[in-house]
Amino acid sequence: MPISSNRRQRIIEYATPKVADLVVIEIVDASKNVKSAASADNTAFGTAHPDTTNFPNHKLAHIKNADTAQGQFQYWYYVIDRSDQDDYNWEYQTAGAAGTRYDTVVRTYLTLRSSYDDSSPELNSAMPISSSDPFASTDNYILFEKRQVRAGDDTIDSLYVIDRRIYVKKVPIRNIRIDDSFPYGENSSTGALRISSTAGAYGALVDKETLFFRTEQLKATTVFKDGSTNNADTLVNAGSSTNAETGFRTPTLTYDTDIDLANSTGQITNFWGTDELGIEREGKQLSSNWYVLFERQVVPPVATSGDDAGEVLLAEYRTTETFSWPAVLNPMSAGDNLQNGVVGYSWKRKKGGKDTVIFPTYKRNNYTGPSKVVRKMVWRKRRWEDGDLEVDQPMQPLPIDFVTPLIRTSIKPTLHAAMELGVRTGADHPVYDNESVVFNYGQTNYTDWPAYLVTSDTQKPFRGGYLREKITVYAPEISAIGTPVGGFASWSGG
Repeated sequence: MPISSNRRQRIIEYATPKVADLVVIEIVDASKNVKSAASADNTAFGTAHPDTTNFPNHKLAHIKNADTAQGQFQYWYYVIDRSDQDDYNWEYQTAGAAGTRYDTVVRTYLTLRSSYDDSSPELNSAMPISSSDPFASTDNYILFEKRQVRAGDDTIDSLYVIDRRIYVKKVPIRNIRIDDSFPYGENSSTGALRISSTAGAYGALVDKETLFFRTEQLKATTVFKDGSTNNADTLVNAGSSTNAETGFRTPTLTYDTDIDLANSTGQITNFWGTDELGIEREGKQLSSNWYVLFERQVVPPVATSGDDAGEVLLAEYRTTETFSWPAVLNPMSAGDNLQNGVVGYSWKRKKGGKDTVIFPTYKRNNYTGPSKVVRKMVWRKRRWEDGDLEVDQPMQPLPIDFVTPLIRTSIKPTLHAAMELGVRTGADHPVYDNESVVFNYGQTNYTDWPAYLVTSDTQKPFRGGYLREKITVYAPEISAIGTPVGGFASWSGG
């Protein structure tokens, strides 16, 4: 049916929350133009609206029949490039247990096909912020993914595409692990239980995941900070200037730490694997653009200066274990009658001559039983050299056997000082000529129980480095035997 001149020839639709983004629909009499294919209207999509005064920026985007009966009239749709789309085009999703790992903002843009550029904006660039949305620049949302799809709306599909941009709040993801491999000790100042005396080593080890764009500088975490979110971790550049894409292709990548090893100002250490600080790193490539770095403490924080630089005390605890301590001769010296624990005296005979006997006196008897033991475990990346291990000499008690025709004694293995034992027959001996003999007995390696002994000092591979275990045994607190009084007393009669 013909449309009366009195009827409205223009329709206005609102496509977005912005009133200015209106769609202008013109009703066109096609019968005046379409008499043959050659005479059909060939106005191209993208042609400006004929009313350049009221609709200067509208473009022809779609044509369809206005009626199904005769097809004499058409709807011509004119649309406008949408401006300030950031004011209304966002969707927000918070990170959750079953969803995305990062807080996400999705912004959807209507973009001219002819103007679409897959490289702009660049991935990892900051999200635009408008005064109409609830986000702030300090939220640090970055462009993670772009998706270009058809609009799905015939009105705009010929000229425009949907540009969906996914922004994520790129923050490190931290995990806390409890490691039962390390016994807890007590902080003397707070009473809190912790792995070692190292500050912050309270039985918890940190894991961290960090997202890197391919051109972004790859960084190593050297200190996992405690406390508020403003107390940022300490980060060090990998290599001289190595981005994620290059770093993930370099198994031999290194970085500089401020650890003071060998009295130097710094230490170059491996980036991948377990480093000098006891931090293990490995990575995964997510796509051609994105990489994720996994960092985990395999031991509590390592000392970075001083005599213990590069090491961490994992555990130090006391226990009791059975240990053997040898007998000790009395170390006194009081002339000929007392030689460092060997005492002698003579019995005179009625018919002349004498019989002499000698015997030991002890400061301590041998002891086998519970003794206090301290076990100390230390980790470091590099192995200890043989000269670094500190095992004390074991106590080596020795027996004393003094045998002559006149005097003899046999003393069990003991610790003792050096001594001389001798005998002289004299001129009036009824059997032997006037002769003498002296035997020298050297000092044992200890003359008494030491306060403690390092009985074992070993190392073994452990978590990308070496674990050293040092065992120290302490002498039992047993009172010494009383010192004998007397000497070569001559007994006559009785």
